[in-house]
Amino acid sequence: MKVLALALCAVLSAVAVDDPIEVDIMKLTKIDWQQGKELPKEIRDLDGKEIIISGYMLTQFRDERKTIMIVDDSCQCAGTPAPNHFVEVTLDAKTEYKPGQLTFRGTLSVGEVEEDGFVTSLYRLEGSFF
Repeated sequence: MKVLALALCAVLSAVAVDDPIEVDIMKLTKIDWQQGKELPKEIRDLDGKEIIISGYMLTQFRDERKTIMIVDDSCQCAGTPAPNHFVEVTLDAKTEYKPGQLTFRGTLSVGEVEEDGFVTSLYRLEGSFF
């Protein structure tokens, strides 16, 4: 009986490790970020993790594409959002603009990506609609 209980605990532990982490997009987008400054530990710890996250697709991208940006609300003020105000999502297939809140599942990459001296993103998700 003891062996069976230990085996069951081992199986349940293995399953829990593979479960995606549900992340509130506000946790990512509401941080006080400055270029070159280290991100909070609880954000850095999400790097490389399988997550589920919901957000709104930026309306400026209406053509069919594989890479989109999601933000935390549907208001989407004018202009390009700051790197800490969106998650760049690379989908497994092209999609057109979809209104309303959308949910995605995938692997999150956390950290500054620079192009020509400018930070272009902090959060990148490779995944699919959930």
